[in-house]
Amino acid sequence: MTINPYMLAIGLVTDLVSSALSSKPTSSFQTELQEQSVKMDTAVAKEDEKTKTTKYIDSFKDELTTLGASAFVQKLNLEKIEKLIEDKRSELVKSLGLDENTNPPLSEEDRKTALATLEKMLSEYAKELQARMQIKNLQTKNNEILSSVLKNF
Repeated sequence: MTINPYMLAIGLVTDLVSSALSSKPTSSFQTELQEQSVKMDTAVAKEDEKTKTTKYIDSFKDELTTLGASAFVQKLNLEKIEKLIEDKRSELVKSLGLDENTNPPLSEEDRKTALATLEKMLSEYAKELQARMQIKNLQTKNNEILSSVLKNF
């Protein structure tokens, strides 16, 4: 019986590869490979975050240049007001007993009255928020004017 050297070599390589894959990293090469892999994953994650941030900044710039500073601030204020109104709506729905978990449920007439009250309260709240925003904007403008006047002295 003759031993085929190629078959012997293939068997040895197969044994080495399977033992290397099944064992824990013990060689400095395997350890370094794992460390570099972790570093690469971290770098890719940071790059993804930079890309997201860059897209957000570009979107912000585009919107600011399209709308102009004043309209952009007004839009931001309206978004803030809408969010505050939604928060207030959910708070009032619970306090007026309009949510699904109200026990016992409101009668149809009481529900209509509560809904009318809710809309009235939200309308007044929206007006109050808009007035606050206008006052805040006026204060900011006045402070800027005062600051520029004082700088000239």
